Amino acid sequence: MERKKIKKGRKKERKRERERGKERAREKWKREKKRVRERVKQRNNLRVVITNSERKEKE
Repeated sequence: MERKKIKKGRKKERKRERERGKERAREKWKREKKRVRERVKQRNNLRVVITNSERKEKE
């Protein structure tokens, strides 16, 4: 009986570790998404700056 209890505890511990791993993965994904979004914003800003300067040159 003693062994079974220990095994069950390990199983629950593993499950907890897995949940924690999933949570970490989710956080990592969110951070990566934010970084990508920032990069896209920067690229768009650069594009806007270029087009504005071109318009000024044409006029």
